[in-house]
Amino acid sequence: MSTGFKNFLISLLGLSLLMPVSVSALDLVNLTQAKESVIQATDRRIEMLNTTTMRIEKTHRLNNSFKAELRSRLQAEKENLKTLRTRIENTTNSSSLNSEMRSNARFHNRFSFVVRQSRVATAAEKIVTITAIMSEMGLKLKNRIDAAEANGADTTTLVEALASLSVHIDSANAHAQMAIRTIAELNADRDDTTELRANQAKLKAAREQLRLAHEEVKGGRQDIGTIINGLKRLQQASSGTSEDD
Repeated sequence: MSTGFKNFLISLLGLSLLMPVSVSALDLVNLTQAKESVIQATDRRIEMLNTTTMRIEKTHRLNNSFKAELRSRLQAEKENLKTLRTRIENTTNSSSLNSEMRSNARFHNRFSFVVRQSRVATAAEKIVTITAIMSEMGLKLKNRIDAAEANGADTTTLVEALASLSVHIDSANAHAQMAIRTIAELNADRDDTTELRANQAKLKAAREQLRLAHEEVKGGRQDIGTIINGLKRLQQASSGTSEDD
């Protein structure tokens, strides 16, 4: 056997001995990267729960017991994710990591529903806050309408717009309250398919109530604009000026 061919065989043997070490190192790198990816995703969820909790704390018109329930659910999911994060950090093989990722998927369902439930609650609370402001404006506009009527102005259109504003406010509040009652029925503790579908249907119904509430708010704002412009025209007419002056 020639010296060159013998050296070639030795080289091949050396490579074959090195291959298992190389593959193990590659597996370790892949496991580390996978763990980092899952941990980062978990941290983002924890941060989202913190942000959502702060928004709930800033609400002033939610029922206290419901607010406390939301706070409790958010805290529970945050603790679940922190526990999961610790287990992932301590994972030493891909099989264990896959198992934790399956747990992560189950946690995600509850996390998702609790966050969306809280978002509907804060959106509904915002609508009620807006309608409260609109109600205050309505009272001020009514005083101006009454004053214009006392001076002999025809306020028929303005009175109708004011009545329409009141209807829009009441309707918006009713839709907002219905959205809250709907999400209060969510059961995020069960992972079975039937319960997941029921939760999805309730969230969809709650979002539809929010959409209808926003439409009522939009209509109320139009009524406010009608009243303000009408009062402006009456004032201009009483002073003998026109809108173009």
